[in-house]
Amino acid sequence: FHAQAGIRDPLWSRGLGDVYKRQQKMILFTDMEFHAELVQRVMKCAADETVDGVLKPVKEWTETWVPLAYILHCADISNPARPYDLALSWAVAVTDEFYKQGDRQRAMEMSVDGFMDRKLSGPGVTQSNQLGFIRFVVKPTLLVMQSFMPEAAKALLINLEENIELYKADVAAAKQTT
Repeated sequence: FHAQAGIRDPLWSRGLGDVYKRQQKMILFTDMEFHAELVQRVMKCAADETVDGVLKPVKEWTETWVPLAYILHCADISNPARPYDLALSWAVAVTDEFYKQGDRQRAMEMSVDGFMDRKLSGPGVTQSNQLGFIRFVVKPTLLVMQSFMPEAAKALLINLEENIELYKADVAAAKQTT
């Protein structure tokens, strides 16, 4: 972009172009569209970087951008692994964002996914959706992270397990009130 606009990028002029490219790549890999590909890449890298059954430190990996992108992606999807009150606040906020998108899609006569459909909302729906997100995305992702960042993953997984139980309790309580 900068070259096309005739602007000299300060990172390029200081010889940091490779760093800039890696940062861009890492940010792009936070998109859920690339989730499966990133999981596969980090698992392959971890296998390739294991010598005599011992995983080398990330800073010694051939493709250091891959675990760094993975960690950034984990940070992006890890709200369900925060302390419960914070996790639930983020879940409510993202659910509201999804509903607004669903409203716009409906106004444009497009199909609306169930988790974006405000008309399907009710008590415990946000918590139920979070349980699905945790089961299919967050927990498996953090379990892979555990292979090369065990302490960080452990802390997140502990919160995640506590939140799973609290979300389940919220869903059960919501079912009793309806």
